[in-house]
Amino acid sequence: MQYWLKDVANDVQCFMDKVYLVYKIKNMKTVLCIVIIGCSLAACYSKVADDLSKWNYNTCLKAMVTDTSNIDCGLPVLSFAEDSTAIRAVTGQQNLLYVAKYLPAGLNSKGKRLCVTVVPLQPEEEFPCTAFGITYPHIKVVSAKERK
Repeated sequence: MQYWLKDVANDVQCFMDKVYLVYKIKNMKTVLCIVIIGCSLAACYSKVADDLSKWNYNTCLKAMVTDTSNIDCGLPVLSFAEDSTAIRAVTGQQNLLYVAKYLPAGLNSKGKRLCVTVVPLQPEEEFPCTAFGITYPHIKVVSAKERK
């Protein structure tokens, strides 16, 4: 079981302990509010677990650095033209160029061919860009290494 699932189990146990404590007080409005909040949290955890189960973190995609610091975001741009089917499966988008967040600086040189493991950014990880240049979708680099 992954470490975050253990955290979820602990959170659920803590939640149930609080529900019991409130029930003892016999304040039904409070109990109802806590149950509703708990159901909402459970739905969020379920959604995150479903999303994470879709991604294979061991899949290495062929990419090439096409820009080391684009004018829009100041971050590298990766091309996945050699692995178009795989990147489309990961992102659910048709794009082949992505602004790469967390690409190691040592691998950020134009034309460098990489083997990268990527995941879509979570909504809270998204970041704004200037909109001065071409805007590409954003992607999170989990791991990267140079390839021949």
